[in-house]
Amino acid sequence: MTAPTGNMFWIEPCGGHVGENPSGERRTDAEMLETIRVITERALNTAKSFDEAYVNEIRIFTQHLFNGRTVEQTDKDFPDSKLFNPQDVPNKLNEPVPSSHFDRLSEKTLAENLIKQYDHLQTLAIAVEGVVDDQESSRPKFAENYKSLLNTLKQVMCEVHSAISELGYEGQIQHKERPIRQPQDVSYKSIYNWLIYRDYILLMQYLKQTTEFFLAALEKQG
Repeated sequence: MTAPTGNMFWIEPCGGHVGENPSGERRTDAEMLETIRVITERALNTAKSFDEAYVNEIRIFTQHLFNGRTVEQTDKDFPDSKLFNPQDVPNKLNEPVPSSHFDRLSEKTLAENLIKQYDHLQTLAIAVEGVVDDQESSRPKFAENYKSLLNTLKQVMCEVHSAISELGYEGQIQHKERPIRQPQDVSYKSIYNWLIYRDYILLMQYLKQTTEFFLAALEKQG
């Protein structure tokens, strides 16, 4: 078993400067959401920037990494999210969020929705942090790519955390603890790391679509 050390960055993703606006004024909901949308799109682009190389690497080392599975077979064998309940993050990879889910979101306040999203981001942060550690020790070829994923994830978390703080609900965030990591064999870790990479894209697609939904709703309100 390994117990990672260091600060849990998801507690203070902005480095302790949460909700600070240079103008001294609270941003509008639309301004906060637009910032989240832009940084989420950046995170998506970061993830997709090495997806082809990552898949090709997996294909080359299929027998060693995925117990003989191809990428397609792995996705077929593990079709669902590794990290998220489908009731909370109902979209499939590269597919739209169901309209019925937007109906449920519209029944809650913006703060409530952002707090729920931040909970998902914490779950992803813990998983990606573990993959970064594993990549550095066993698969260094993509270690820098995963560090980039982690850095853009921190930026997304900072913006969502800041928005929650500006809305006055920072105290309602429930912070997650970093778990003890159990040692796993190479094949399991490789499959797990792929599923986490897939979930990273899935969650960013979810956040982008829901943020666009919130922005559209605000525009309708005038």
